[in-house]
Amino acid sequence: MEKILHVIIMACIIVSLTTGTGIMYIIIKTYRAGKRIMQATLRLPENLNNQRVIEYIELIKNTNIPERRVYSEAVKSGYELIRINEEINEDLKKQLKIIILSKGLFVRDVE
Repeated sequence: MEKILHVIIMACIIVSLTTGTGIMYIIIKTYRAGKRIMQATLRLPENLNNQRVIEYIELIKNTNIPERRVYSEAVKSGYELIRINEEINEDLKKQLKIIILSKGLFVRDVE
C-alpha cells in the first residue's frame, strides 16, 4: 500500500513539473514574439523603405501574434506607418494588409 502511495505521489510531481514547464515555455515564447513585434514596429520609422517593409512583412507573416492588445495595436500602428508613407510600393502595402487580416486583425484604409 505504501509503495502505491509513493508511486502516485511521484506521478503527481512529474505531471506538475511537466505542466509547469509547458506553461513557462508558452509564456516565454509569447513574450519573445511580442518583443520582436514591438521592436520591429518601433524601428519602422527609422529609414523606412521598401526593404524594411519586406522584412516587416516576413516578421508578421512568420510570427504568431500574442493575444494581447498591445501587440495587435503595435502591428496596426506599423501598418499605418507604412500605409501613409508615399515612398512605399503599393503592392507591399496590400501584401501587408492581407497578412494582417489573415492573422485576425482588422485594419482599414483611411483616406
